[in-house]
Order: sequence, then C-alpha cells, then structure tokens
Amino acid sequence: EIHNCFLLNEKVYKFVKQEKIKDIFFIARWSIYTIGDHNNKGIFHIGLQPKFKKTSESSFASFSISLKKTIEIYQDIGVNIHIISEAPLQHFDSKYIYYRSFDEDYDSFKNNLEAYSVSSSDHLSHQYQVQSIFDSYKNFKNLYFWNYDRVFCKDLCMVGTTNQSYYYDDDHLSISGAMLLEEEFIEKFRKLSE
Repeated sequence: EIHNCFLLNEKVYKFVKQEKIKDIFFIARWSIYTIGDHNNKGIFHIGLQPKFKKTSESSFASFSISLKKTIEIYQDIGVNIHIISEAPLQHFDSKYIYYRSFDEDYDSFKNNLEAYSVSSSDHLSHQYQVQSIFDSYKNFKNLYFWNYDRVFCKDLCMVGTTNQSYYYDDDHLSISGAMLLEEEFIEKFRKLSE
C-alpha cells in the first residue's frame, strides 16, 4: 500500500493558507515513524522520496527533516503549529491486559492492572528519540508542544482503573482516556481564542 503524504500535506497547506487559519494541531503516535513499539517493531517507515531504503535510521532522518520543513513553511505564512505528545504506549493491548488482570478481589485486580501498565521510565525511554527531535526545534517561535505525561503517568502510566480502561488498544485512547484531557484542552483552547 502506498501512502502519498506529500500530496496530503500540500492540500492541507493550501487550505490553511487560503482560509487564513492561524493555528494547526498535529497529533499522532509519533514513535511509529522512528522506533515503533517497545520492541522496535511496527515502524511505519517514511522517506523523503517515493522510493527509499526502509530503515529505522532513514525514517528517523526523514521525520526530523520533514518536521523542520513543515515548521518553516508554516512559519513563513504566520501559522502556529501545536504538536500534541502521544499517549503512553502500553506493552499490551488493553483488552488483553484486562482479560489477564481481572479478579473478583478488588485489590488483586488493581495490582494486576498495575503490573501490566507501562512504567513511566519505559514510556520516557520509548519517547526519547521523538522528544530529541522535538527538542531540537523548540526555538522556532511558531511551535508549541503540548505534553500530557503528567496526566497519564506517575510511577506508572496506568492502562486504566478497575472500572474503565483508558485505552482502546495499546496506544489509542478510549473515550475515558480522552476525557482525562478534557479540562486541559478546554483551558488551552480558551487561551488560544483570547
């Protein structure tokens, strides 16, 4: 399957410019382009040309170069870019975690969920490459990073509670997980509209 990100990005750019949009938001599982999952599998390789050698290194370089170009072209037309960090990637699909964790005893159920949830240190380690790219561009005046690790992580980045999962699978937030960000987003959008 061939994805033509260049054409999509070109259409979005033209629309943003034509409609005089001042703020755009990028949200993705950023690590999928650089490292994949916790086992370095499942990378969605990207390149600067339609045909390219599919390696982690080339994908990392392409992601970094493409992000810089994107920031620059939007800066040239006065558009702010807001990059929203990805939710912590769990080691397992949430359905599997809940299946393996369920226990009629509340404390056992809770302890099992904790045992399967990704640790904060694993999450930060997994995000290191992507974060290093983002950090290298933090001096751009039109670039804003929204990081919500503090919402999802303490010592653990919990998959959920005994009542609800924060995830649909291993990386997509469920409605309950997304609702953890509701007040944060309302406040950010309120500030942007002032």
